[in-house]
Amino acid sequence: FSWYKDFFDEAKKQNIICFSSVFDFESLEALEKHDPPAYKIASCEIGYIDLIEKVGQTQKPIFISTGMANLNEIETVMETLYKNNVKKDNIALFKCTTDYPADPKDSNLKTITTMRDLFDVEIGLSDHTQGMAAPLLSIAYGSSFVEKHFVDLKDEKAIDGSFSMLPNEIKKLKIE
Repeated sequence: FSWYKDFFDEAKKQNIICFSSVFDFESLEALEKHDPPAYKIASCEIGYIDLIEKVGQTQKPIFISTGMANLNEIETVMETLYKNNVKKDNIALFKCTTDYPADPKDSNLKTITTMRDLFDVEIGLSDHTQGMAAPLLSIAYGSSFVEKHFVDLKDEKAIDGSFSMLPNEIKKLKIE
């Protein structure tokens, strides 16, 4: 939590929108002190309904990763948010394959269309594949945004080094 201030200060200097995943009530409380414009719920927390309810009560946009969820769990999350008067415009779901790195053949990007039809909210891709193929293809299936890990320097030994992008690759992805 001691890093939050530095992250938010640097993001502000760089004119970058900064927000974070929350994993418990303590991290939510610590983040609220920095007034982030949104929150992310990682797929490992999709069953933590009390936390999702509390995040919904902030009335800030919520990005929810669905990689470890089944359809019933996603429906429960959506119902919880609607019960807390969270508007559809403040909810976005990430299609995610929870594998690090993910094999593109396991990405099942067609799910993006299904999720959009079922939940009628913005759908994005939380991508853990190498390269740009999956993020670019996700747009063809209706993805509105892409989450991609990035690093300053390539280090294959880093936990997410093998599938993270460098800043110049992120810029290229944004352009394409």
